[in-house]
Amino acid sequence: FYQQAAQGEALSVQPVAATYRQHVEWQQAFMDSARGKHERFYWQQQLNGAPLAISLPEDLPRPPLLKLEAKTRKHSVSQQHYQAIKQFCKQQGITPFVFVQTAFQLMVHHHTGAQDFLIGTPTMGRARKGMDEVVGDFANPVVLRATVQPQLTLRSLFNGVKRTLLAAMEHQECPFPIVVQDCNPPRDSSRTPLFQLMFVWHQGNAEMMPKDGFIQEVLPMSGPRGAPYDVMLAVSDLGDHFELNWTYQTSLYRPETVDGFARDTLHWMQSLLQASVDDSVAQLAPGLAATSPSEQEIELRARALALEPRLQQHDFTVLVDQVADQTSAHATFQRLFIACSPEQGQSLQAPLLALFQDVVSLTELPRTATGEVDRWALRQLTALDQQTLRHAIQDCYPQQEPQQPDGAHQQDLVILRQRQLLPTYSREELSTKSQGSVGAAPPRAVDIDTRPDAWMVGSDLPAATGQAEHLFTALQQTAHRAPEKGFLFVSENGDELLYTYAQLEQDAYRAAAGLRQSELKPGDILLLQMRFDARFFAVWWGAVLCGIRPLVVATPEHYHERNGVAQKLYNVAHNFEALVIAADRERVDSTRTWLGDGKQVVDADGLLQHDQHYRPDALSDDPVAFLQLTSGSTGTPKAIQITHRGILHHVVASAHFNDYSADDVSLNWLPFDHVVPILTTHLKDIILGIQQVQLPTAAVLADPLLWLRAMSRYRVNFSWAPNFAFQRVVEALRNSGQDDDSLGELDLRCVKILMNAGEQVLEPVVRDFSAALSSFGLHPDAVQPAFGMAEACTCMTYNNQSSRQLSVYFRATHDLAVVDVVEREQATHGFIDLGPVIPGVEVRITDQQNQLVKEGVIGRMQIRGPVITPGYLN
Repeated sequence: FYQQAAQGEALSVQPVAATYRQHVEWQQAFMDSARGKHERFYWQQQLNGAPLAISLPEDLPRPPLLKLEAKTRKHSVSQQHYQAIKQFCKQQGITPFVFVQTAFQLMVHHHTGAQDFLIGTPTMGRARKGMDEVVGDFANPVVLRATVQPQLTLRSLFNGVKRTLLAAMEHQECPFPIVVQDCNPPRDSSRTPLFQLMFVWHQGNAEMMPKDGFIQEVLPMSGPRGAPYDVMLAVSDLGDHFELNWTYQTSLYRPETVDGFARDTLHWMQSLLQASVDDSVAQLAPGLAATSPSEQEIELRARALALEPRLQQHDFTVLVDQVADQTSAHATFQRLFIACSPEQGQSLQAPLLALFQDVVSLTELPRTATGEVDRWALRQLTALDQQTLRHAIQDCYPQQEPQQPDGAHQQDLVILRQRQLLPTYSREELSTKSQGSVGAAPPRAVDIDTRPDAWMVGSDLPAATGQAEHLFTALQQTAHRAPEKGFLFVSENGDELLYTYAQLEQDAYRAAAGLRQSELKPGDILLLQMRFDARFFAVWWGAVLCGIRPLVVATPEHYHERNGVAQKLYNVAHNFEALVIAADRERVDSTRTWLGDGKQVVDADGLLQHDQHYRPDALSDDPVAFLQLTSGSTGTPKAIQITHRGILHHVVASAHFNDYSADDVSLNWLPFDHVVPILTTHLKDIILGIQQVQLPTAAVLADPLLWLRAMSRYRVNFSWAPNFAFQRVVEALRNSGQDDDSLGELDLRCVKILMNAGEQVLEPVVRDFSAALSSFGLHPDAVQPAFGMAEACTCMTYNNQSSRQLSVYFRATHDLAVVDVVEREQATHGFIDLGPVIPGVEVRITDQQNQLVKEGVIGRMQIRGPVITPGYLN
């Protein structure tokens, strides 16, 4: 096709018998087969205990959200070295892929010191016959686990890379999303899951790709804004030379840094050719030139020694960096790092500041694993233009007698190094800010007495009559008042099933009878291992009716210790004695085997397959309605006790604050082991009598625009998602362009609230989402940043004015514990405005002695109100 297009010929595309749908169906069947299960088990074993993040030293702070702004740098291997590599590979019984991949791994090891890390590489995913000419997303990345240890011989290293590659290719049919799911890495919007470095191999020749730069412009890219990986090396074997294209995130790296990675890799390739395969990795490392000083740095080192001969007594190094600020007086920023005491550094500093903008004293210079000066670590230290600053101080106070050769008092300039780069004052700024002697002037006191107290109090909740005091009473009232309303379950193929609240009430009576037959009693814990369908809600509400505390835990795909979800299930189940597990019938045996004989596992389907009903004379007086697990980020998850009173207050107060109505329609697509789907949507909808729509989680993750189409179709008024989902919608809209015909009928005028909660809310995402959907009728204030926690019955603050007040901006003061609230133009940082607090709840900030502080003072957050949990169960 490319050849025809390049020559101006019309393209002739012939129909093919196979379809991409057939590939998807085959893939699903394959994963259910014995071979598919074997491949899945291989990856679970291969990646067990692997580090899930690796970063080459960045030039810039990693943004909280991956920006997907990529550029490419091109390098090449000459024909002479190309032939030498081919000959070497033939002698050692390896492929050029293994050779270059080994050099790439050595480069990563050299820069990071990591000995165990992950690298991705793509596969075509077209192993089945007849799929070669089918257009579709076949590419499937596999994970290469690199092991680079200094004591390894090169022979062992080559063999290890070769074995890992062959094993990965043998198990390449397992879809990468399933591998990620089984590894269950922590969600991190700043980087791709499992691996952040990609190695791509293109086998071709010069005739196949005649256009100069074709590979650089097309092949390394992935998506409209480039590869999503931190760094991707795409190597093309063109028959007479290798072309190396380095695609990198511009939010992390500067071009010269990536060129350094490239030179480093080329150096390793040359070293591998020259060394004996019996040499160790450590023997090759000292000769590495990629991080060696530049010619300018070598020259500055010699000039520094001539200027201050005492430097010969110390370990020191020079760094020269380009200055990005066009207003700077310097084209480069020159720094000298000396391993000495602060007193020695002070005595050496004065003459050297004539040559360097910054002179830094360290107790010792940081070293890499191979013993070299860690130049990246040095660059993480705050850069301070002492040269300019000292001249500015001297110019401001010419009348003072200098006690130092540079004309400034020793006490006039105190330098504290931080990891964050802070600006220095210009001469004009210094003059306007200074009063009297710098040495005598104390830091500016921050006047906070006039500020309001950091205490936010929700309004009073209007009195109401007839409100339920127990969740099951609320279900009974809604089922009686609106028997036609309920759940609308939408399957992945679009089939709809209405499960009314009236049906739910009757099924809950049946489930309660089944639970009593299983000898559960009030106060026991019922751990649910079920699909999120009508049966799940019947059993959940049956437990609430009996005074049994339901606890939902995600269901694992496989039951073994390498599966994070299975391990979580095991830990939680064995953390409580009075606990019974209700599992889907097909899960009962595997759950029993996994948890052991000490745990009772009941058939959840059997709880409903009878005609008995249990209607107690009085509802349980247990204040706890259900249990919710914490994230477990600090260890084993804790069980939060969530009360009837807290839930009912949250729903009524949030309804008053957000103007919820029984005429509303809500939509959820997140799983119910998360507290927001079960409390903020499901329980709210039942208590208020709101119709709710439930979409399959996997379907929305696969097609984010399904969320929009469903809201338009079912005239949804309320929905929610964490911040990442809003970003995925924005990306999907950009990628779809005008190709998605269903978007033409999209009408979002019905949407009142799209709550953004559950993780950090980011301003660019909110703005991009609102802007992208404004043409479809979405209200400017529809996206609602919110804050809450399971310990407070989820959301307690809401921002219903996001188009007018999206963020709050701050500026640091001389007191590190105090910030000023300022306009955006004057700010040093900002956060999303999460809005005021709901009625009946109070939030305040205190110091470590629990004393109330003023607004803008950093302290501890305290929450009070009926929504607060009585405590953790464990």
